[in-house]
Amino acid sequence: VDEAALGRAEERFRQHVRSYLAVAQAHRIPVFVLPLTHVMGVNSSQAPTPEETQVWQRTVPFASAATVLEGYRRFNGVLTSASAEFGAAMLDPDSLAVVGLDAYFDGDPIHFNDIGAERFGTTLARLLLRDSTFTRIVRPSSEP
Repeated sequence: VDEAALGRAEERFRQHVRSYLAVAQAHRIPVFVLPLTHVMGVNSSQAPTPEETQVWQRTVPFASAATVLEGYRRFNGVLTSASAEFGAAMLDPDSLAVVGLDAYFDGDPIHFNDIGAERFGTTLARLLLRDSTFTRIVRPSSEP
């Protein structure tokens, strides 16, 4: 894992997210934050399968799959902590996990295909219809 590159990217992402949330807060705009997802889930700690590793290598040839996955974990951590800091609603990452190669475009571990988009949209719609105030579907702001 390239710690230096990850650290720089994480800090840039933190600055951008905090700036966005600060502006929204200053204008009293409610914000609902979704976690970043990919073929392996949101905060997957499992090693990628050989097929997933190949897909990551083709998609992000300048970084190892381990570095990319660690980046996703860190970026989601930034979203969670910044959401808590600014009082934004952060959807519990585990509630929207769209996992598996069948849900993403062939050779693309990041972008949903029709199956993934349907799965994501249907799950999000059900969550919102069940609780449009977000009080039960979001991670409590006291969690890191």
